[in-house]
Amino acid sequence: TQEKFQMKKLVDAIFALLEGFDLPDDYEIVFKITKELDLKIPEVVTTEELDFLVLKAIEHLIPTGSIYDTIATRQLLKIINRRIERRFSSFKDYIKYGVDEKLLKPELLNFDIDLLESKIDYSRDNNLDYFGLSTLKDRYLTKDRNFETIEKPQWFFMRVAMGIGNTEEEILKIYDKLSNLEYLHSTPTLFNSGTLTNQYSSCYVNVVDDSLESIMDKAKETAFLAKYAGGVGTDITRIRATGSKIHSLNSKSSGIIPFIKIFDAIVNAIQQGGRRRSSQVVYLQPWHLDVEAFLDLRETTGNPYFRTPSLNTALWMPDEIMRRIKEGEPIYLFDPAECRQLVTSYGEEFAKKYQECIEKAERGELELWKKIDSRDFYKKYLFKLAKTGHPWLTFKDAHN
Repeated sequence: TQEKFQMKKLVDAIFALLEGFDLPDDYEIVFKITKELDLKIPEVVTTEELDFLVLKAIEHLIPTGSIYDTIATRQLLKIINRRIERRFSSFKDYIKYGVDEKLLKPELLNFDIDLLESKIDYSRDNNLDYFGLSTLKDRYLTKDRNFETIEKPQWFFMRVAMGIGNTEEEILKIYDKLSNLEYLHSTPTLFNSGTLTNQYSSCYVNVVDDSLESIMDKAKETAFLAKYAGGVGTDITRIRATGSKIHSLNSKSSGIIPFIKIFDAIVNAIQQGGRRRSSQVVYLQPWHLDVEAFLDLRETTGNPYFRTPSLNTALWMPDEIMRRIKEGEPIYLFDPAECRQLVTSYGEEFAKKYQECIEKAERGELELWKKIDSRDFYKKYLFKLAKTGHPWLTFKDAHN
């Protein structure tokens, strides 16, 4: 409810935030905060509105001293707790509500919630800094169907522990580790543990074969993994190059770029309602005939049809290609439809098969291939990496 603004109540509330600190001059801090608020408080204001204005005032002072980070954390905690305590009198009430609203899984009610609640240590909220608590509130704390936060930070840690542990003893051990910030699980686990979504894994890898069926299957798979915040790494080296013949249709391939655009659109479309969205990286081995266009995918200028702003890219680099760059020998680019043996081989076997493909190309036995200067290629790669941060460089032989 709205009430007439009273400066004394505001000052008392700010002094309350400073309790427990050994400060040489807490009056100076209160003065700075109230000065930051000057002319921003309407004559009639609700408690929630005033709390928010105070928080923003303290937030603006954080760069001037670390004490303001701690004060801002306390103020944000006060805002979170006040809203939640209007709805729930206990952690147990929250769990029951979550189950009834199909936000949490019913199995949580099988645990001794009274015991678990008695072990919640709210003093551990002090382990959080302002940025951490803000991130927790915006992205990780459970929301109701109206997207209102219904979970305190310590309830969050206990809910995650209940989703992982099988007994009260296990749950309490996990809770202690999490709430003391000794370790934290990956984002999908923090999002989904204890909820109806049994998706706790963080990262996935898959391979796209050279068929429309495989491409669409992996696109669908990526969409469902992205829905629950999974990160996906996808190897696209098997997809035939631009201009490669498609005998079943008596036509030619448009190459890898149009299909990469599909994955880019999926990652961009699935936003997860303000939570941290999923990410995907596509890997390409640098002997692929379309690699030069691949280097440009993260550019911010040029034809948008050949750009993927939401997708990460990486080169899957064999040692043989790096050797050629070091020695100044040329690199040959091939269509994987004609040199499929290069996709899965590595080490000495790759070097041997790569040389065989070169000899076939020089004899005129391959339809699509290109010979390029290895160092010019690497200079272009390094320029793109410095400019856009992509493609990342990963080493195929070392991984295998």
